[in-house]
Amino acid sequence: MFRSRALLALVAVLVLVSPAAAGLDKSSLGTLRDEFNLEFRPVRAEFLAYPSYSLVVDDQVYACSIPIVLRRLGAAGETFRLRKVATKDDRVHVELETPGRRRVRLVAYDRGQLTQEFLDRAVSRLLHEVFAFGGDLPPQQMVGQTESRLYHLARCNHLPVADMREVFADRTAAEAQGYRPCPVCFAAVTALPFENYLGYRVAALQSLKELELLFPVATDAALSGRMQRLGRHVLDTWPLELSGFEYEFLVLHSDWLVAGALGTGLVVMSDGLLNVLETDEEVLLVLAHEIAHTELHLPPRSPVAVLADDPGTEPVSFYWARRAWEARTQQAADLLALSWFAGSGGEGYDVRRAGAALAKVQQAIGATESLVREGNQDRGLHERIRMFDPEHYRRRALDPVFVGYDGEDDPRYELRMLGIERTREFPTVYFLLTVTDYQDKPFLRVRSQGESGNLVDADGNTLRLTLGPILGVPGTSTLVWATTSSQSDFDDLDDGPLRELELWRLDGVKRWQAETREGP
Repeated sequence: MFRSRALLALVAVLVLVSPAAAGLDKSSLGTLRDEFNLEFRPVRAEFLAYPSYSLVVDDQVYACSIPIVLRRLGAAGETFRLRKVATKDDRVHVELETPGRRRVRLVAYDRGQLTQEFLDRAVSRLLHEVFAFGGDLPPQQMVGQTESRLYHLARCNHLPVADMREVFADRTAAEAQGYRPCPVCFAAVTALPFENYLGYRVAALQSLKELELLFPVATDAALSGRMQRLGRHVLDTWPLELSGFEYEFLVLHSDWLVAGALGTGLVVMSDGLLNVLETDEEVLLVLAHEIAHTELHLPPRSPVAVLADDPGTEPVSFYWARRAWEARTQQAADLLALSWFAGSGGEGYDVRRAGAALAKVQQAIGATESLVREGNQDRGLHERIRMFDPEHYRRRALDPVFVGYDGEDDPRYELRMLGIERTREFPTVYFLLTVTDYQDKPFLRVRSQGESGNLVDADGNTLRLTLGPILGVPGTSTLVWATTSSQSDFDDLDDGPLRELELWRLDGVKRWQAETREGP
C-alpha cells in the first residue's frame, strides 16, 4: 500500500450538477462531508457485501456498487476520507481517498431519477453501513431459503422469493437452525477487480496442471525453500502496489532451464535452473522478472484486445498495436526488475551478479546471440545482458512518482522513470506509465511529433524528450520510451532525485506533481 510521506491537504468536495439533479438541494451532501471528514474512517469489519449491495431506506431498495478493492484496502487497515460526491443521471458517485491518496469510488443508484430523499438519506446511510461512521449498527440480518437451507446476506442482490424466506438476526442464529452459508454471499474465492479475472485464474491453473504432467513438482526442500524465501522478499519489497494475486512459487523437476509466470500469481522454476543459479542475485532477477510479467501484462485486457473490439480499427492499426505490445513485454519486465534492484528491495545485493542468469539461459538454448528473440521483439539476450552494464544503462528506483492531474484534481496518469540507456544516437529514457481509470476513452494512443516532454534532475539539468508511440488501457501500466536531445544527456543526468518530469501530449493533464511514496 502506498503511503504519502507528506501531510496531504483535504480536497474540498465537488458536487456536479446533471440535468436529472437540477433543482435539488445538495446542502446535505456538504454537511455529510464535514461530519465524515472529522477523522479518517475505517471500513466496518462486519461489512461483507461486495460488489453488489442492496441499500434499504424506509422499505425502498437501492442498488449500490462497492469495489472489491475496498475489501483489500479495509483488511489492510486503510482509512478513508470523503473527497468528492458527484451526481450524474440517476446515480451518485461517492469518491473516497486514503491518507496516501489511494482513491476508491462507491456508486449508489436511485430508482430511475435522483430524488431529494435519496440525496438526503440514502448517501449518508450507505457511508454509515460501509464505514465506522454514525454509530454502531445492529448485526446484519440473514435470510434463509427454506428449501435449499442456505442463508444469505439480507443486503445481497439474489434473495429468495418472499414465500421461501426465513429471517435470522445473525449468522449464529441461522446456523443454529441448520442453515449453511450461501457460497456467493460468503465466497471462499475472491474475484479481483479485473475483467474476467476468474477466467484468467482458471487458465493459469490449467497451464500449471499441464506443466506438472511433463515436469512433476520437485521434492528438494532446500531448493523450494530458497525460491520461497527469495520470492517473498521480492514481493515484500516490490516498488509498486501489488495487484492482490495469491502468489505461489513452485519448483518443478526438469533438467531444462525453465522459468515462467503463468498468471494470477503462479510462478514456476525448474530445479535444473535453480541448480545453475549460483548467487541469490540470479534467482532474484528471474523472480522479479516473472513478478513484473504478472503485475503488468496479465489483467485487464491488453490494448490489442481493446483495438480488436473496435469496429473502426484498421488492420494496420491492429498489427501495430500487437507489435507494440508484444515487443515491449520482455523489456518492460527486465527494466522493472532492474528498478527493483535499484530500490530498497535490492539493498545488500550486487546487481552485476544478476545478469549471469540470462547468460546461462542463453547458453542452454544453444542459439547465437543474434538469433535469440522473445515476444516477437528485436532485442536478443545479448541486448538484455548489456542493460546490467552501468556504462550502458543507468537504472533508477521508482521514487518519486509524477502524477498528471486534470482540471478537477483527478489523477489521470502516473509516470515513473525506470532508467536511461546509452545508444548509438541520442540516449533513450524508459518510463513506466500507469493509466488510471479516470479516462473517457477505452485506450490511449499517442504518436510523437517533436518534443513531447521534459525531465529535470536534482542538479537542474534539463532533458528534452521526444516520445515514441504510447498505447495504454485504463488501469494498466505500459512501457514508454523517449529519445533525448543530446549525446551528453546520459552523462549529465544526475543519479539523485528527479525534480520535474512531465509529458505534454497526454489528454486532459493540466499539471504534473511529484509525490514520494513508500512501498506496499
